[in-house]
This record gives sequence, C-alpha cells and structure tokens, in this order.
Amino acid sequence: MNFLLTILFLLVIVFAVYRFIRMFTSNIVTANDDYFQQAGVRVDFKPGTITIKGKVYDVKKVTGINTVTQPGGGIRSTIGMVEISMDDFKKPIHRITISGGHGKAPEFSQRLCVAIRKAGGPDFY
Repeated sequence: MNFLLTILFLLVIVFAVYRFIRMFTSNIVTANDDYFQQAGVRVDFKPGTITIKGKVYDVKKVTGINTVTQPGGGIRSTIGMVEISMDDFKKPIHRITISGGHGKAPEFSQRLCVAIRKAGGPDFY
C-alpha cells in the first residue's frame, strides 16, 4: 500500500513539474527566414505548411484565428487561448493554450497571422 502511494505521489510531482516547465516554455518564440514556432505550433514558410501538435496542414486550410482571454483578475486571467480554425472534418478547431499574463495570447495570435500570411496562407487582418 505504501509503495502504491509513493508511486502515485511521484507521478503527481512529475506531472506538476511538467506543467510548470510547459507554462514557461510555451512562450518561447523562434522566428527566422525559414519558419516560425511557438506553443507547439510551427509554420514553415517555403513549403507553406503549419504543424499543430504534430499534425501537418497546408496553410491555405486555415480559415480563422480567434483569441480567447478571461477578463478580470486571478489565475484564469493569466491564461489565454488561441483557436485555429481549419478546413478539416476530423479536427476543425485547434485550441492552443498560452500562459504568462495579459497580452500573451493576442501577441501569439498576431505573430501567427503574420507567419501564415508569409507562408502563402490567407490574410486575417
């Protein structure tokens, strides 16, 4: 019984550390002449593709980008979400969580729009 509780406790600690690290690494932005990458989303300019959580799409399949933020104070206001709408029957909406305070989700959304346009996709502004 103590062994199982110890294993469970260690799993909870590992999960908490993973989430804590992910919270800070999701805001790392990589942008160069070849690609843009942030929060698990990568846009490759030359081939004109967007990779969302390992799945590759043509940037022309992106139909919309919405920013969802929580108003007010508290922990929920520091986490935003960007919804990427795709022309795909299996998964038409991809939700990307952005943490780190006010303004991070809209900044990511704006960068993503620029990257998609640069890769030959639609212009959302």
